[in-house]
Amino acid sequence: MTKQNLPYTLLCDPKHTLITAIGMAAAGKTKRGVFVVDKQGKVLEAMQGGPLPTVDAAQKVVAAMSKANGEAVKNGDKKAAETAAEVADTAAKLDA
Repeated sequence: MTKQNLPYTLLCDPKHTLITAIGMAAAGKTKRGVFVVDKQGKVLEAMQGGPLPTVDAAQKVVAAMSKANGEAVKNGDKKAAETAAEVADTAAKLDA
């Protein structure tokens, strides 16, 4: 994590315990996929697939969060707006 300057924590699962539990194990390998989880631990998106479909899925979540950010600001929900803005900012940094 530090060596690559990743803005998130990596999980090591050599026994495939979690991989199997979440349905991402495949004959001794790990299926490719994406899980988008908010700060409260709520899974916003989970899907198997290659790089393009999973990036598209993550971008849709970010777009929805950005829309929610605008609506939350309009409705005065500051915490929801801040969370949505942080998710969008992180995604923009990763996309750059």
